[in-house]
Amino acid sequence: MLKPHYGLKELKLRGYGGTKFPAWLGQSSFENLVVLRFKNCNQCTTLPSVGHLPSLKNLVIKGMAKVRSVGLEFIGKYCSEPFRSLETLCFEDMQEWEEWISHGGTAGGDQEAAKGFPRLRELSILSCSKLKALVWLLLLKEGCTNLSELILSRCRYLTALPNSMYNLSSLQRLEIRDCPRIASIPEEVGFPPNVRTLQIEGPNICKLFFDLGFHNLTSVRELFIAGGWEDEESFQQLPASLVKLYIREFPLGYLSFARNLTSLERLELRKCTILKSLPGNGLPPSLVFLSIYLCPYLEERCKKDEGEYWHLVADIPFVQLNHKLVFDPREFS
Repeated sequence: MLKPHYGLKELKLRGYGGTKFPAWLGQSSFENLVVLRFKNCNQCTTLPSVGHLPSLKNLVIKGMAKVRSVGLEFIGKYCSEPFRSLETLCFEDMQEWEEWISHGGTAGGDQEAAKGFPRLRELSILSCSKLKALVWLLLLKEGCTNLSELILSRCRYLTALPNSMYNLSSLQRLEIRDCPRIASIPEEVGFPPNVRTLQIEGPNICKLFFDLGFHNLTSVRELFIAGGWEDEESFQQLPASLVKLYIREFPLGYLSFARNLTSLERLELRKCTILKSLPGNGLPPSLVFLSIYLCPYLEERCKKDEGEYWHLVADIPFVQLNHKLVFDPREFS
């Protein structure tokens, strides 16, 4: 039987045609393995047992078309601290994955599983369209105290965020994109207290966060928001602590709220097709970068020397209209 050298540090399996992975893959003798990536192993119905690999830091599982559930076989039997060195974990394009099963055979986690992932910093779940719940994130709430980045994207059957989210006190980046069935954030969930970068896309997600109240999210410094239906009145609640703001595909007619963002340094506006007006007293003096793309009314009004709003943006060092700098920034040097 062919198998890699035990001293291997990085292993990539692509297009493996078997229905289950070879037994040697989970052997503890691969103690030096740091990076492990699976891609398009489309005949396998279960994940390999890799939870006890002592040096594993980066794990990517992509395109496992026949995996419906993730359970004990992934963590490994008799493993008291699964994934003890793992820092980044990514699931992507697992179109049939529906649930994460605990040791006991039900969705969720138990005491042993909760001790796992002690060093996990980044968790991404992308294009897992049938995944229905994030109950499995309870696995992380006790053991995973270092999680700093959580990305959920294109999980179209996901209906709720996990109740344990508030416990992720180290979380600094949160992205929730194109998860159209998430309809509520339970009151007991709350918001992770130290998130600095927040990216949300989709009308349902945007509404949830506006209802939650952006003014309560005082830790957020960078906000990327896209595809909602709220108007400029709703945007009045944005926290003054924002340093970067990216708005795409919103029915905004005015930017009356922008002047209140006294710490804002970067503002990007994309595909806000009815946006026509800037605040009469200008944008925040802290602003150093302004980008306007496919906002036809505003683009016309901000043209250099001839637009009626030129005097409001002329002192901003970097101004882009449709990805083209309006003037050479060296003029400010």
